[in-house]
Formats: sequence, C-alpha cells, structure tokens
Amino acid sequence: MRFVNIFNTVSVLLATVPMISISQDADAQTLRGPYAVEEGPPAPSDRFDTITRGVSTSIDISEKEAKASASIGGVLTADRDTGGSDQKQDAFFWKLGLDAPVGGTTDLLDPKLDVLDNQVSLTGSLTWKRFSSSLSDLTDPRFQAYVRAAIEACEEQKKKDCEAHRRVPASVFVQDHLPEVHRRLSSAIYDPFYAVSVKGSVGVKEFDYILPGAFTDEDDTKISYSLAIAGVIYPSDTVSAWKLEAEYGNAFEAAEEGIVCRTVVTDPAEDCKSAAPSGPTSKETLVVRAEYRRFFMLSDVNKGIGIAPTGSVDFLSGDFGLEFPIFYKVGSKSPVLPGIKLGYTKDASKPNNKDEDFTVAFFIKTSFNLN
Repeated sequence: MRFVNIFNTVSVLLATVPMISISQDADAQTLRGPYAVEEGPPAPSDRFDTITRGVSTSIDISEKEAKASASIGGVLTADRDTGGSDQKQDAFFWKLGLDAPVGGTTDLLDPKLDVLDNQVSLTGSLTWKRFSSSLSDLTDPRFQAYVRAAIEACEEQKKKDCEAHRRVPASVFVQDHLPEVHRRLSSAIYDPFYAVSVKGSVGVKEFDYILPGAFTDEDDTKISYSLAIAGVIYPSDTVSAWKLEAEYGNAFEAAEEGIVCRTVVTDPAEDCKSAAPSGPTSKETLVVRAEYRRFFMLSDVNKGIGIAPTGSVDFLSGDFGLEFPIFYKVGSKSPVLPGIKLGYTKDASKPNNKDEDFTVAFFIKTSFNLN
C-alpha cells in the first residue's frame, strides 16, 4: 500500500476548509420528538441520508485521491399528530449535493462500490421520516427515577435553578444533569424511528485515449447515473442505526492503459506512449449495501466516538467491498467531525488475489445551520 506524501496532502487540503460557526444541533438529525432528544447517531462524511437544515461539507483523502463534497438540505413538509397521549411526526426532507475529485488521479478505490465515485456528480434525495412516542411514557417508573436522580444531582452540584424540570422538557433536564443515562433514558421514552429515502445521481467525466496506428489524441465526455432506495431504522437508544440500500448504476470505465504506437515505429520514444488504446466502455451495477452506525458517548451526549461499518455487494459483477469509518465528534459547538476510513475491495473478475486491495482514507466533515 502506498502512502507517499499523504500527510502533506492532508495538511494542504485541510487548510482549504473554511472556519465556520454552527448551531448546537447542526450535526444532528434535525427532526425531533416532543422531548427534544436527538434521534440517531452522527454520521461520517459521504452518508447522504443524514439530514441537516443547512450546509455540510467534507474532504476525503486517500493514498490515491482526494474528494470534496458539499450538500444543502432542509424540511419540505412536516406534520405532527398530538392527539391524546400518543404523538406522531411525519416529515419529508430534501437534499442536494455535489461531489468532485480534488487533484491527483481519479482511480480512487471505493469500498462502497459507488459507480460514480471518481467523477464530478450531482445528487438529489427525498427522505420520509416517521417518529412516534407516547406521553404516558413520562409516567413510567424508570423515567421518573431518572428525574428524581437528576434533581438530586442538581442539588448536589449546588445549581441555582433546580426547579427547571418544571418548565423545560423533563428529558432535557435529565440530560443536563445525568448525561451518563442518555441511552437508558431514550430507551425509556422513545419508540424506534424510521426513514425511507430515494436518491438519484448524475455524473460527468471526460476520458482521454490515443488511437493505435493513427496515434491521435482523442477525448470523450460521458454522462453516468444511478438510482437508489434505502431504509433506515433508528432504535430507541438514539445512538445506533441500521441501514439497507439498493442502488442501480450505469457508468463508464476507462480502458486499461497499455503501450500505444504508430503504425510504423522508427523511434520508440517518439512513436509510442502509455495510454488507454480506446474509448470508455459502459458498466452496469446493482449494489446492495448494509450499514450499522454506533455512537459511543464520552463526557457528554455531544462528544464521543462513532463507527459506521458498511458492506457492499454488486450482484451483477460479484464485486465485494467493506468500509469501516471511525470518527470523533468533538462537541456540539465544534465545526468539524474528523475521522479515518479503512477499506477492502475484491474484484470478482480477477483470479485469486489479483485485484484485492486495502485502502486508508482520512476525512473531515463540517456543517452549519442556515437558521
């Protein structure tokens, strides 16, 4: 595996990330329940189903290529049914994103088998999310025990306003004074949370090649596309998620480079070059991805370590990929979410381990709210 000058590249690219201010919930799923608890764990870069009411940017850097991404999203419609003790929220979110390679080569090996990964692409998505809960959960003995413990903790800390639990959502009060019970608290007052999304992407890439014999430089611009549907389940613990996605893609691949020469060779240095000998060929993919996210809180609910392992299989080619991002959420007011991705891919068309590879990529994600 080659890591030549990768840390120099990291330093240069990170210097291009703008310093921005963000709201406290900018990196969280923004649809909230009646108890104002974040639902769902934070996500690493390039996870397009993550919704923020604002702008998100990221830079991914591997030993082969760097890629920059930017997206903007918001709420299309949101309805809340608060009849009786049961409460439901249905919302539709929209999102638009732009991905582009940044310098270097464009042969980044993508462990998620993304057919549009190495070209400039525009992506749009529409996501439906449903959240439900019951006010009767507030009378649950487990929840009431947390409220009493939070009041005791507040009094022990000699805070002036320990009656705030009567004016603000009780779960918020408990989070402020007993952050270590966040997961158990959420399980006591929340139901699982669901989301379904559809996504479409269009990519453009120019291919350069040299025709043998004629020895002329040629170029060809091709348009690729992909369509995907995904479902996500957020368990009531609010720190994990399960995702299943199916994506069809139609893209183009450059011909493998070789030695291309004129019809008559008199001087090999002048009459031969290393280049693709023909134009790109079309490639179809049907990729199914399974992903698990988990956030491990540290000192409070807004700081911790996240993971998002993903497995991908192309059912048309048999190619297989694994990706394991590890990232750190610095805090609710931090403008960045840095991390590292470990990847593995296997090309089923190649024998044995001829095209089996491991990759390492660094990434940094920023986001801010438009409100």
